Amino acid sequence: MQHTETLQKRSISIREFAQRHSMNPATVRRRIASGELEAFRSGKLIRILVEEEERWIGDQLRDSRLRTHEP
Repeated sequence: MQHTETLQKRSISIREFAQRHSMNPATVRRRIASGELEAFRSGKLIRILVEEEERWIGDQLRDSRLRTHEP
């Protein structure tokens, strides 16, 4: 039980991820389905680890920098 509670504290819901990044929850679900975002199921809920959110943000920043440096 304690392991589940720890993961809950270190993870966020699809809705929370969407709100944090000005996205529609359906878009977040599509990105999970495509493999762009990793998520896990906790009971009936789908959760995203905070570490995964940080990785995704880093990828977004790196991709935007690459696009601005293209000729």
